[in-house]
Amino acid sequence: MPSTTDNLYHPRYWPSWLAAGFLKLLTLLPFSWQLLLGRLIGRLFLLVGRRRRHIAEVNLRLCFPELSADQRHDLLRRTFESQGMGLMETSAAWFMPPNRLLPLAELSGADLIEQAQAEGKPVLLLGAHYTTLDIAGTLFGHFVAFDVIYRRQKNPIINHLMTRGRQRYLSGGRSIAQDDMRGVYRSLAEKRVLWYPPDQDYGARHSVFAPFFGVPAAVIKAPTRMAAKTGAEVLGCWYYRTEEGKYQLCIGRIDGFTGSDFEADAGAINRHLEGVIRKHPEQYMWVHRRFKSRPPGMEKVY
Repeated sequence: MPSTTDNLYHPRYWPSWLAAGFLKLLTLLPFSWQLLLGRLIGRLFLLVGRRRRHIAEVNLRLCFPELSADQRHDLLRRTFESQGMGLMETSAAWFMPPNRLLPLAELSGADLIEQAQAEGKPVLLLGAHYTTLDIAGTLFGHFVAFDVIYRRQKNPIINHLMTRGRQRYLSGGRSIAQDDMRGVYRSLAEKRVLWYPPDQDYGARHSVFAPFFGVPAAVIKAPTRMAAKTGAEVLGCWYYRTEEGKYQLCIGRIDGFTGSDFEADAGAINRHLEGVIRKHPEQYMWVHRRFKSRPPGMEKVY
């Protein structure tokens, strides 16, 4: 990966810059047109993205056994449409003027953050990988200053655009790489608001297993460790697009989260996520290998 900004303009990165420029150009369209285009892109992904389609098919079969084959296929189609819309929403979040998006935001639960801050506590917001992730962050940043955890991307152009785009809307917040635990704890020590995603599989070594839609899933221990060490108020954070073209940004409590018991907290996190996802299941990123790690004795599913 290049170590300086100048290296990003090496000819081998020109195709990535052209793709980014094309996406930026599309943000000149009315936003409703962008989402329509995204839905069409998602249908194309469904046809050509064999690996991701297989992962999503496995996840939906495991998590929604009560659905018929036709119902799961319909959910798969809507999932990929939402993925395509998420691509356009990410482009909008990175390139569009924030004031074009702000009227679309509807926030609830911010009083829980204010209450924790009034008590002198840092706030740990447990989010997840919904397809609306980046646009929700753009909108949420207009209401609350927060730090965000991110995973470094292999493509340095994507990594550069992602960190620069997200930094535009953090309102004084910081982007912290997921492996920068010193930065994570510094954020909480300074009584800041920190967004953290516990819904990806970081391996059995760093996790405990808890049911997720009835299937054992690895849940990282970090939220419990951070809460125990810093006294942070742990809240759930979720976000979704509505049929009216709005974006609901929600903050709420996670029932059963202890801040001291890994197994209990993993179960509480997964129950919370499952409850939220069931309301808009097509807007979750089922293309991720959520069940990559398996308990001893259980066969792999991907």
